Amino acid sequence: MLFLHYYPLLTRFTYHFVRSSETAEDLVQEVFTRIWEIRSDWNPVGNLKAYLYKAAKNRALDFLKAQRVRSYADLNADDPELLSDISLERQINGQDFQSAAQQAIRELPDRCRLIYLLHREEGLTYSEIASSLEISVKTVEAHMSHALKILRRRLAVYL
Repeated sequence: MLFLHYYPLLTRFTYHFVRSSETAEDLVQEVFTRIWEIRSDWNPVGNLKAYLYKAAKNRALDFLKAQRVRSYADLNADDPELLSDISLERQINGQDFQSAAQQAIRELPDRCRLIYLLHREEGLTYSEIASSLEISVKTVEAHMSHALKILRRRLAVYL
C-alpha cells in the first residue's frame, strides 16, 4: 500500500531533480527496494511522508553527484591539464568558501535545507516546490527567507 500510494508522488518529486521520467522511476523504485530489503529492521522515526521524500531526494542527489563525477572524469581524460591554469590561491579560497557554504547548508533546519536545495540548486520555482511538498507557497517563502538569513549570517566573513 505504501508503494502504491507514494510511488507516483515520489516519482514526480524526483523528476524535478533528474529531469528524466525513466530515471526518476528507477530511483524511486530503488528507494522502495531498499526499504523492502531492510523491512525487518525498518522503523522510520517521525513523519513517514517526510522520510520517503527525503530518501527519494537523497537518492536523486546521489545519482546526480555520480553523474557529475563521471562527466568530470570523461572531460579530464581528454585534457588532463585542464585545471593547471587556475591559481593555487584562488583554488584554496574557493574551496574554503565552498566547504563553509556546504557546512552551513547541512546545518540548516531540515525543511529549510530541502526547500533551499530544491530552489537554488535544482532550479524549482516556489510554486513547484509547494506542489511537490504539498505545502503553501507562503510556507516555501518563509522557509527560504529563514534559510537565507541563516546562510548570510554564517557566511558573512566570506562576503
